[in-house]
Amino acid sequence: PYTTLFRSRHSNCAAGATLTNVETVNLVAGSSAIVTAAGTVGMAVNNTSATAASLVTLGAGAGQSFTATGSGVNTVVLGAGLGNSATITGSTGIAQTVTLGGPGQLVSEGGGNVTINSTAVNAAGSTFAGGTGTDIVTITAVPAGGMTFAAAAVAGGAAGITGIDTVNLALGAGEIGRAHV
Repeated sequence: PYTTLFRSRHSNCAAGATLTNVETVNLVAGSSAIVTAAGTVGMAVNNTSATAASLVTLGAGAGQSFTATGSGVNTVVLGAGLGNSATITGSTGIAQTVTLGGPGQLVSEGGGNVTINSTAVNAAGSTFAGGTGTDIVTITAVPAGGMTFAAAAVAGGAAGITGIDTVNLALGAGEIGRAHV
């Protein structure tokens, strides 16, 4: 197992540099970073800076995670891996964006205003947990048969939604559908 402290302003970190054999990347005080994670199973990216923003794209490995605890703006794209997650417990009113990359994923938000984007296929079995901010989920390509939402996610089925203020559903091309709540 490897743990790496990543400082994006370090003189030895060239643009487009590749990290290999890394299980954890920690973004610390004073760093803002663009991180693209490989397909490593269980890879974790943590933004522990009080103020730094981040742009993170996770890879296809299962169980990858992004965690942020400060007041920086975070934009996260989860990879296709099952069980990938984004947990953001930042400050009230800070805009956060998370896009699901596959089904069976988790987005959990604390005090910020989070926008979560997903397709209906990726929402299946995924959990959307809002916090005290204004939280919006937008799901596209909803089929004519609709989709199901519940308090808890069901693997391959219902999307679990709690604490979300607004759910926007966009039907697939030419579809007339419904949502089951």
